[in-house]
Amino acid sequence: MFSVLHELDLSEEQVRVALEYINAHRDEVEAQYETILKRAGQPNPDWVEAGSAKTWDELRHRIDARSRGGNRDVADPSRSSSIPSHPELSAESPPLNVSFG
Repeated sequence: MFSVLHELDLSEEQVRVALEYINAHRDEVEAQYETILKRAGQPNPDWVEAGSAKTWDELRHRIDARSRGGNRDVADPSRSSSIPSHPELSAESPPLNVSFG
């Protein structure tokens, strides 16, 4: 518990409450954990890979640019957008209709 407490900057009370929750909801927590492990073992979708740095140098350049407040894609000016569009969030998506009251 000591390493989790310090690594995540948590209080003893926070860790205790988290462990109590896990024990009380063990089946649900383990099922979600399995889902996470399964997803983590799969490749990223194409739209995520399209926005990923292709080399260590490009990644370092993006990090440096971001720390200076610049565009993360300065390493590749041929890219038209700093964040690739998600196929489910296209401009053709219908607007959300929200009403209150």
